[in-house]
Amino acid sequence: MATTKILEVQNLSKTFTSGWWWRKRHYAAVQQVSFDLQAGEILGILGPNGAGKTTIINMLIGITIPSAGEIKYFGQVVTQKNFHEVLRKIAYSSTYYKLPSKLTVYENLKFYALMYAPERVTAAIDNVVEKFNLQLLLHKQFGTLSAGQMSRVLIAKNFIYNPEIMLLDEPTAALDPKSAREIRQEIMQIRERFNTAIIITSHNMIEVTELCDRVVVLKNGAVLEIDTPELLAKRLNMAYLNLWISKNADQLEQLLAQKNLIYTKVGHEFEIKIAEQNLASFLAELHVYKIEFIDIAITKPNLEDYFIQIAESK
Repeated sequence: MATTKILEVQNLSKTFTSGWWWRKRHYAAVQQVSFDLQAGEILGILGPNGAGKTTIINMLIGITIPSAGEIKYFGQVVTQKNFHEVLRKIAYSSTYYKLPSKLTVYENLKFYALMYAPERVTAAIDNVVEKFNLQLLLHKQFGTLSAGQMSRVLIAKNFIYNPEIMLLDEPTAALDPKSAREIRQEIMQIRERFNTAIIITSHNMIEVTELCDRVVVLKNGAVLEIDTPELLAKRLNMAYLNLWISKNADQLEQLLAQKNLIYTKVGHEFEIKIAEQNLASFLAELHVYKIEFIDIAITKPNLEDYFIQIAESK
């Protein structure tokens, strides 16, 4: 089945300059980044702090002008002249951006409706209130809402004008687990109901794994890999072996030291990091050393393990 690319980023770069003219310093925040976004897709942008995620988002919404490269929305190359037209099809929401706290939810929604849907203000507000179940929040001041309620309103306001692309910067940062789960469910429902394409930046590996069809992995401003969360985790080719030792725990520690295997120990429980292909031979050696265990569990790596590895690698 043919797919439709509604966003294409090609060799995007951004270099910042600081200092005085006689001793300028140049810092490459983003270096020749390329990726695309399909209609109805949820794409994650993942990377350690300083990897270039925020700079890319800022270029996608026109806050920052690229030093080089090309951004193409809906098959059209973006320029400073046509960006205003393009932005009417794009929504941006960030946990770090708040609406005026003294205004009620209704007043905030009305402000956006007057900007983006002046010909149908009441209908646009009613539509958003119904779709996002905001009836009980409508007359509360934004600043009095819980963090989860704020996030829901921040996402909901974008649907005053039914965007085709939504950019979400850390949508569940600082939320408790229950609120974060509710926001993730909201995002999935948005994709299903409106076929909205979504880009998410996040440090929450559960969030990225649950939501994203593909992930763009960044480090030092450049793309390392683009793949599904599952296939990225499989790149590690390792596993965690959990053993509850009933006899000869000292022998096990000697064996682990001999093999230079990384492990943690809590009481009689050992968690050992080991290459998947070495699991069978290692378990056979336990018998040779008369090491006995009463329980065993093998856990394959996840996206968090992958993220930690790329963050720690040079």
